[in-house]
Amino acid sequence: MSPIKKYGGRVLCLALLFSAPLEAATPPLQVAKQFFNELVTISQITNPTEKQQRVAGLIGNHFYYEPFYQKALVDYWSQWTPRQKEQFHHVFQKRFVENITNKSKRLGSFQDAKVKYILETNSKDLAVVVADGKLKKDRMKVRLFLVRQGKEWKVFDLEIAGALLSRNYRGRFNFILKNEGFEILLAKLKSP
Repeated sequence: MSPIKKYGGRVLCLALLFSAPLEAATPPLQVAKQFFNELVTISQITNPTEKQQRVAGLIGNHFYYEPFYQKALVDYWSQWTPRQKEQFHHVFQKRFVENITNKSKRLGSFQDAKVKYILETNSKDLAVVVADGKLKKDRMKVRLFLVRQGKEWKVFDLEIAGALLSRNYRGRFNFILKNEGFEILLAKLKSP
């Protein structure tokens, strides 16, 4: 009997037994909680450069732009060429980080609030998590929309106090694209 036939099954069993376990995806509730808690922590930073760098890192690691663009540019995104999409992403990403940095101070009140996280919707590839914060008599809700990207869950939209981020951008983008075109949209995103 050949060594492979004689020992092959045992070697395979040992290899499976001692191999590293497959990494399970972090559940969407935990991803949303980590993302939101980090955003609240960042909101307390007073140094503008440090704050923007931390937001850029957070967004870079945990935000998925593609479904956000599909929602914010619903009438245009599918019609653009790959080059246009790349140009837009390059310019928008920088502006998006700046906007999140500037608006993060709104979330500062969550620092001392008692926050309850609720998994509102969960399907195979989409999840909605609500961060419901209460501080004294004030209450604020933030919805985080997540999508599965490969094995990971990524945030792709936020709703703060009823204002959905993609919807806010959609109105502005559609107006500019309809009246002035793609190149003007890029120019306006580039300007301070």
